[in-house]
Amino acid sequence: MSGVSTPPRTPKLSEGGSSRPGSKPSTPGPKKPATPAPSQPQEEEDEDDDQRMDVAFIQSFSDKIQRLPSELLDGLETARTKITIPKRGEKDFEPLEATVNLQEMMLQNSRQALFDALQGVRGAASKSLSHAVVTPSSPFPQLIVSRGHVLDSVGITVRRSVTQGEHTKTVSRVELLPEEAMYMAERGTLQIWNGRDPETEEDRQQGVGEWCDKEFGVKGAVEMSVMEVFGAFMGKEALTWQRYQAYTVLKRLGYTVQRTRAFIPEHFLPQQEPPRLSFTGSVLALLRSAYDGLKALFSRLLGKLKVSLRRLSSVGLGVKSLWNNPLRGTALRSWSGDSYGSIYSELRFIPSGHSNPTPPPISSGPATSIYDALERNPYLPFFHVWKPVTAWSKAKWDRGSAEGLAKQKPDYILAVVE
Repeated sequence: MSGVSTPPRTPKLSEGGSSRPGSKPSTPGPKKPATPAPSQPQEEEDEDDDQRMDVAFIQSFSDKIQRLPSELLDGLETARTKITIPKRGEKDFEPLEATVNLQEMMLQNSRQALFDALQGVRGAASKSLSHAVVTPSSPFPQLIVSRGHVLDSVGITVRRSVTQGEHTKTVSRVELLPEEAMYMAERGTLQIWNGRDPETEEDRQQGVGEWCDKEFGVKGAVEMSVMEVFGAFMGKEALTWQRYQAYTVLKRLGYTVQRTRAFIPEHFLPQQEPPRLSFTGSVLALLRSAYDGLKALFSRLLGKLKVSLRRLSSVGLGVKSLWNNPLRGTALRSWSGDSYGSIYSELRFIPSGHSNPTPPPISSGPATSIYDALERNPYLPFFHVWKPVTAWSKAKWDRGSAEGLAKQKPDYILAVVE
């Protein structure tokens, strides 16, 4: 109000300070902990959420981001801390600059190792390598040097008579079927030689076609590669790629696999010789042949007698022809014969056959090969298979004969369909 003066306000004393003018401020003491602000209403909290994030917090986070090891800042080189992600072991696929050349070198070395393995020469120990020879007279490989137990279930013994000069002797050799030769050559236990037959006595003396330890090979023969073996025997004796695959897979698993009797080449089957008869048997055979001859003679005589009796029975027709013609007005009105054959000739309207007779039906001739049946029925059994635990022997098997299969009954019968 007017006329009343307001006294001046006294300034507040600062902490540790003095209110006197010109006095020096005292040393500040320890700060007291700030008293927490009282809770604000819900409206103030919503306003705080809308506020922007502190720039200092963003700047402190940006300083921790992984950067280059060193940067120039204000002309000075300052190091920054690097944040590294923990790794679980080394990873070769990471394209690090320090290891790019190393990885390329390792990759190139691995590729070169694969090519070297493919281009390498396959070898085998001489003590476990068997040898066979193929000649024009014997297209199936003949074993001349056999090593190992793999031959216990491979090959068939063939006995042939060989004439040398004035002497004839029987030679026994183990020969291989096409699938057996290819399987052994592929697994590296057989070396096949392409040779020739000895033509002169000098060739026989030099041992052409036989094994020579000095030369470590077959005289007069050259080695066959695995590719040449496949080219020579694939497709031979009904051996298809599917049958060969079935054979090799079963052999690698330890099974014993042999062809059925119907599809074993005749070259491997024993020659059937006529049985030798005793004196009593020869006499009986002579009497049997004499009896057959007499039987044929009597049958011919009886046939001629029947023809004569038939002609005598036709005399009655000739007697009837002496009477008045009873066949007038019939198809036999002009008939003047004395046999039944003449009656049929008179009744024939067409005196002869057609000018172009119907050709006879083409009869399917006998099979030229034992494998022709596979073309008509591919489901015929081709292999007999025995389990690895079966005690198998060639003598009991007897080339798949009925007696052999009774002794060595196969566990499986296999047909390969293309």
